[in-house]
Amino acid sequence: MYQRSNPKWELWSRSLVATAKTQFREPLDGAVAMGAVFYVSRPQKPKSCHVITKPDLDNYLYGVTNLLKGIAYHDDNQIVTILPTAKVYGKPGAEIIIAPITIDFDKWAEKLRQLYRSFK
Repeated sequence: MYQRSNPKWELWSRSLVATAKTQFREPLDGAVAMGAVFYVSRPQKPKSCHVITKPDLDNYLYGVTNLLKGIAYHDDNQIVTILPTAKVYGKPGAEIIIAPITIDFDKWAEKLRQLYRSFK
């Protein structure tokens, strides 16, 4: 996904930035945690039930963490943990959670459980 020359990436990244700007009035300070689910189109003949396709999951994360600099957080070095992240088949898009580490981890875990239940 992190392919600057890819027109789909350009459109997707503009959409992500616009959405993030509606969610964050100002960047978070301090340590943050991130969780994400990336949805990709199912190929006509998938080789596996797992999403083993290009681009790699780490490319998605790299693109997103850099796009959200200055919007969700000041710098991506504030991301001190990336909680379970997945690449699954579905309508192309992403669900991303970014929260300060100071939150109650029980509530954080519940948000992640809800997120992951939504795509099962």
